[in-house]
Amino acid sequence: MVLFFIGAPLGAIVRKGGFGAPVVIAAIIFMIYFILISIGENLAETQTVSPFIGMWLASIFFTPIAVYITWVAANDRKVFNFSFSLTKLIKFRRIKS
Repeated sequence: MVLFFIGAPLGAIVRKGGFGAPVVIAAIIFMIYFILISIGENLAETQTVSPFIGMWLASIFFTPIAVYITWVAANDRKVFNFSFSLTKLIKFRRIKS
């Protein structure tokens, strides 16, 4: 379910790039998910964490990301907003001083 709520909005957000960019993003997300599942399983087997936490480790990690990406896609916003200019920084420093 979590991967669905990450993948569907990303498909709507990543419009440019044709078929390659969404596939690369999906593959990277799946690899991170698989690594987290493996880490959680190993931690649960060695009894470092409870089996409940070990089983749900990947979902616990990805749920806030899925909620954010779904919200971004529903509101037609940019995922990362890097529009930070020098004038905004100067105004911010003057207000703080």
